[in-house]
Amino acid sequence: MNPDVAQPHHALGVLAERQARPDEASRHYYDALAVDPGFAPSRANLARLLFDASMLDEALVQFKRLAEVAPESAEAQQGLAETLLRLGRIDEAEAITRAACQRFPRRPELTILAARSALRKGDVARGIELLSPLGYGRDDVAANALGWLATAELLRGEPRLAVGAAKRALELEPRSPVATYAMAQALDALGDPAAIAWQRRAQQAR
Repeated sequence: MNPDVAQPHHALGVLAERQARPDEASRHYYDALAVDPGFAPSRANLARLLFDASMLDEALVQFKRLAEVAPESAEAQQGLAETLLRLGRIDEAEAITRAACQRFPRRPELTILAARSALRKGDVARGIELLSPLGYGRDDVAANALGWLATAELLRGEPRLAVGAAKRALELEPRSPVATYAMAQALDALGDPAAIAWQRRAQQAR
């Protein structure tokens, strides 16, 4: 009845996502954007689905457009940075992360990106400082922060602490590839025979 209104197409996309049908959801989001290219909710959801499907070039386009139509969106900046990281465009990702952290200082996902940047540069202490406060929750943010905290503990030669952080991350998100890899590496460093099974899991999680 209302094919020229973006919201019904968007709602169908949300419903399809809840029914675990991402391809159908993407089609509905594209339909919404065909009606209204500035409809930010559909742009954000479509960009996220493309990123999750490893369609990184397409995701980058959508996150850039989201940043244009919704310049106040922290999600757009986070998505841009994460997509650029996956594409290996590190310098661009770090520049966006720095600017976004200044603009949205209370966005924990951006803090995690800043911590990862610190770890890449060898500043493990700064990475741990940023990640530690985020690991006390029971949500996806805490799981992500704990996975990277386990990685940081590995980098500073503390495999037992890495095991502890990875274990807590996996309790929150059993499929976390970062925490799984950190667990495998930490157990191997400790000479634990369980490392072999975790290494298999880490390979499967890539």
